[in-house]
Amino acid sequence: MEKIKIKNRVCSFGGVGSTAIIEHIEKNKNQIKEHEKRKHTINPKILENYSTKRAIFIFGNPYNSIISIFSRKIQRIHEISMNFGKKWWNEPNEMKITLTPETKLESYLESDLDVFNMEEHLDNWASYSGRIEIALIKYESLAKNINVVLEFLGCKEAMIVKERSSRWQDQNTTIQFGLKRLYGKLKQKVDDMPDIEFKTKKIMI
Repeated sequence: MEKIKIKNRVCSFGGVGSTAIIEHIEKNKNQIKEHEKRKHTINPKILENYSTKRAIFIFGNPYNSIISIFSRKIQRIHEISMNFGKKWWNEPNEMKITLTPETKLESYLESDLDVFNMEEHLDNWASYSGRIEIALIKYESLAKNINVVLEFLGCKEAMIVKERSSRWQDQNTTIQFGLKRLYGKLKQKVDDMPDIEFKTKKIMI
């Protein structure tokens, strides 16, 4: 079977709608599956080893992202995928995975460690200056910028971005405090970033 090449990639730090966009722009299940393999690449430099020409990185309020991840009980697989690119990732005996599908959000937030490395993801993508054309998109502005995003990805079919179903403000005070303690610095960094930014010489906004 011919190897599938993904030239325009959708990446994110999770819980920000990247799966929906991948399913919208790809034509069949095999392409979706191949695209998903690198969806949470920790550093865009890694994608230079593949056929990538362009890539978007979706980020957003980390409080809501974490709630989304745990509400779907995908915290273990997400921890694994978010660490793709770490030196130990391909060494099963060295993998430092700490979460299970049963890990409760309250328990996770009691720790002092972001096992998803969300800030490292954002910093790597925001500081990238290689050959791949990069677009950084804040999830909270994705709906109003979706046409620009799809054009950047070479997709001509319109898409409606669904509203988020859960909000961190609806959680109990223990969870709210834990989110602020562990991800408050990252949230401020996200808030200070522009809604959309193209790191390419070909597109200026």
